[in-house]
Amino acid sequence: MSDEIVRLGGFSLGQAVDLWCASNRNWAGGFAVDSTTLSGVMVRRTSDGALLPAVFETSDVRPADMTHARRPALRRRR
Repeated sequence: MSDEIVRLGGFSLGQAVDLWCASNRNWAGGFAVDSTTLSGVMVRRTSDGALLPAVFETSDVRPADMTHARRPALRRRR
């Protein structure tokens, strides 16, 4: 196996991505590309590694928006 990045449908395997959520009309983070098919992209939740049981159209997947990534909460001093 080479060290080349595998790109399928414009996405890299394991790449962090956001998914479009039509119900609340917003992008949701916390996913990574698992594979691609002729129909679209399959993703895993990064929180538990679960493969989502759907193929997402490429228009509903984008590279993760790291500018809005969650930051650890600051501890208050007492």
